[in-house]
Parts: sequence; C-alpha cells; structure tokens
Amino acid sequence: MSDRDSKYPLLAEGGMPYRVIPQGDPLEAFFDLMEVVEMLCPQWPPREPLRGTDFRL
Repeated sequence: MSDRDSKYPLLAEGGMPYRVIPQGDPLEAFFDLMEVVEMLCPQWPPREPLRGTDFRL
C-alpha cells in the first residue's frame, strides 16, 4: 500500500477512469467561462491607491 492509499483508504480503489476529450474551440470555452465569472462578480473590489514615486519593473 502506498502513502497515498494509506491517507485515503476509502478512495484508493474507487472512482472511474475519466479522460476529457476536447470539443470545439478552446478560446470560445474560455470566453464563455469568463462571461460567467463577470456575471458572478461584475465589479472589481475597491483597492487602495498606490503611493510612492519609485515605480520600477
């Protein structure tokens, strides 16, 4: 028995093998996901203004 199996004895033999088969355009799926995120959080949280004079990359 491996270390992983000893941590989760009920999950060691469980589950079904699953492999995602990409369908369609991945960018379209990403944009759809971002639209959902915008609907759930339409505004960025307020942040404090940056103060200082020494801004470097």
